[in-house]
Amino acid sequence: MQLGNHRKSLQEIEEQINQAQAQSFAQRTDKLAPLLEKLEAMEPSEWLDYWKAYTAYQGAIYLMVMEDQAGALAYVDKGLAVLEQKDKPNDEEYALLGTLYSLSISFKPGEAIGLSAKARKSFNKALKKNSGNLRVLVGIGRSDYYKPKQYGGGKEAEAFLLKALAAPDQYSSEANAPSWGRDDAYYYLAAFYEREDRRDDAKLYCHKGLKEFPTHPLLTELLAKL
Repeated sequence: MQLGNHRKSLQEIEEQINQAQAQSFAQRTDKLAPLLEKLEAMEPSEWLDYWKAYTAYQGAIYLMVMEDQAGALAYVDKGLAVLEQKDKPNDEEYALLGTLYSLSISFKPGEAIGLSAKARKSFNKALKKNSGNLRVLVGIGRSDYYKPKQYGGGKEAEAFLLKALAAPDQYSSEANAPSWGRDDAYYYLAAFYEREDRRDDAKLYCHKGLKEFPTHPLLTELLAKL
């Protein structure tokens, strides 16, 4: 399906982004950049900014794994620039904004305290709008998972990730609303249990996650370690 300049073009955009991400890893070449260029050329419409920022987020994840820190940071900054200029973000946009702030700590550890506060502020705004949003619950859980214990990390991860797994993929009936994040909830919950030496719980959630996402590389890798 070609991306054109009309609203219908965003249909299946989440699937296209995920496929571009998978192809990037398979071919060791960035397939997110051309997709983002196409999105940037489209006429403004509801959800377009969200999917531009999400494409940038996935591009950052890919380049992080490829150890291109400068390229990954450029993607994060691009995603933040798209969402920070919005007047009235919805819960999904606040959740993604928080996720991008949280991810940016990897590249700017010296700004960790300020970025962590910005991330939590965005997550809290998302929670206020929709306390059952899977992506904000995952965002908070993942952020807490990565927060060092000396700064209070590890106290919220389990509760928020379990809440995420109990939430529906989507609250919106709009065709272009996001549905991603459940695989992340499984992975970070299993990884948290593994780190806490709760191996049986870690195995349980690896198996549950792989039942829903049988080709998930991180869950597969984690289960092999257990």
